[in-house]
Amino acid sequence: MKLTSFSLKITLPVLAIATFAIAFNGYLNYAKFQKYLIQVEMSRMRFSVDDIRANLEIGLRLGLPVKALANAQEIITFATSKDPTIISIEILDHTGQSLFKAGKDGTLVSSPENWRKSVIKKQKTIETLGADHFLLIAPLQGIAEDFSGAIAIRYSRDMHDQTMGEVFESLAPANLTAILLCVLIGTIGVHWLVSKALRRIETIEQSLDIDHLENPTVPLQGNAGQLVFPAMTAARIAIQEIRDSEKSLKK
Repeated sequence: MKLTSFSLKITLPVLAIATFAIAFNGYLNYAKFQKYLIQVEMSRMRFSVDDIRANLEIGLRLGLPVKALANAQEIITFATSKDPTIISIEILDHTGQSLFKAGKDGTLVSSPENWRKSVIKKQKTIETLGADHFLLIAPLQGIAEDFSGAIAIRYSRDMHDQTMGEVFESLAPANLTAILLCVLIGTIGVHWLVSKALRRIETIEQSLDIDHLENPTVPLQGNAGQLVFPAMTAARIAIQEIRDSEKSLKK
């Protein structure tokens, strides 16, 4: 089946739109899954952070400042050894100074610059997604701001990246297959429809010529002195418009 330039000029835009739609739909599915996965992972991390924070705030409720929590180092060291996804834990006072650490350094590298204003003053938890980790900074509430502080926990995102890699590996071939099928079916289908339409137009034109020869009508004087036949005028005008459209597409 030979593709004409007229068929291609109709087929290529249709295939481009369909390809973009399939690829964009695949991206939306991937992004939607990643969003829900992050929500699930963050929910698990919040539960872990709340558990550690509850143990630390026992002393704060007794009126102790953060730096006076004798069991703070033991609590975060145990939490780090218990959960292999925890990269590091850091306990900070109300000025942002690090008091206790467990795990690797660099916990607050990707933290917002104004985190103290949100965490300590407004008592809000900050959750950020870094290149290789999740970072949660939660407030430690004391009897006054000077006695308050924060706990920053950095979680590894290796499992997250591995899961998203598996999703991509399963989603990409499916989308590629859909695009190839779309190109194949679209090319054949559009070309067939265009060819069929053009053949039908030729058949109608031939039928009009035959009908005119068998049933002549009184000719009328047309533009530029041409003779036109009323029975054929509307049909021939429509056919000529279609052919003019085809020629403009071929240019």
